[in-house]
Amino acid sequence: MKKRVYASILLVVTLSGAVQSHAQETRSPIIDMHMHHNPWGPPDENEQPSDWRQAWEEAKPLMDEANVVLGLVSGSVEVAQEWQRLAPDQIIAGIIFPCDGGILANSGGRKCFKNGEVWPDVDWLRQEIEEKRIGFLGEITTQYLGLPPNDTKMDPYYALAEELDIPVLIHIGMGLPGAAYSSLDVEDVWCGEQPCAPNFRAAMSRPMLLEEILIRHPRLRICVMHAGWPMQNEMINLLYNHPQVYVDVAFLMYKDVIPRRAFHGYLQALVEHGFGKRIVWGIDGDHSDAPEVIEAIESAEFLTSEQEADIFYNNAARFLQLTEEQMSAHFNR
Repeated sequence: MKKRVYASILLVVTLSGAVQSHAQETRSPIIDMHMHHNPWGPPDENEQPSDWRQAWEEAKPLMDEANVVLGLVSGSVEVAQEWQRLAPDQIIAGIIFPCDGGILANSGGRKCFKNGEVWPDVDWLRQEIEEKRIGFLGEITTQYLGLPPNDTKMDPYYALAEELDIPVLIHIGMGLPGAAYSSLDVEDVWCGEQPCAPNFRAAMSRPMLLEEILIRHPRLRICVMHAGWPMQNEMINLLYNHPQVYVDVAFLMYKDVIPRRAFHGYLQALVEHGFGKRIVWGIDGDHSDAPEVIEAIESAEFLTSEQEADIFYNNAARFLQLTEEQMSAHFNR
């Protein structure tokens, strides 16, 4: 039986490509590449930034318990930025867009931006990035508007991300079951009497739709959220032909979403095709669920301890271009 990620030695790939050993007596550090903030649902009319701070104070102990040393957080940009302000060494704020009707998908009414816009102003976004208030673009949710990720409306944002060298995290693959329907029309949907996302279209997020984006913007760092599930062959095709692409396995690791055996089969296919160095971890949920989502990786018997460490930390550190100083701080908390 393989050693688990609790092992005393973790291999960390530095920016130069060298391998260093770090003693670690507790759980190895984890980078969460797919976080959303709380509160997420409809805002109370009296909601204040103090409520966002309280939500962070509740989230932080859960992250610390799981040893999540860095999280990429998106949602309402104001809340994400407040979390980053409160914990600049542990949180990177992102920006979800486009937003159908100006509303976050699956949120029940929370706005993406204070002004209720569907698309962020490019000049404003440039300033937010340059002043370090936004660190990545994502979750990109064109699929929720029934648009493909290579829609021409997205090109100014991809060009900006390439120019300023920040990552782009794109929702590709699954939404909530029955996202476009209400429970009044179709049984076994997850959102009740109102659809989560009436314009959601599964066909709009095939992994290979990213190919022309990558050709036009070859220095763009793209992470495919949900690893393109269930489009395994397309995902492998994209990874093979475009070595700058990474994938996260967020949301796939919940047993009530995908049976564990099916998730392991999908993960194993990516690893056996040679892409174990380009898979990253994300929770896409609440960190009270971290034990289940960590176990999803640790219970994959085909993974070596080094491959587990890659998924939990090393691959994300490389993708995010973390410095040796930042990584050292993660291992000496």
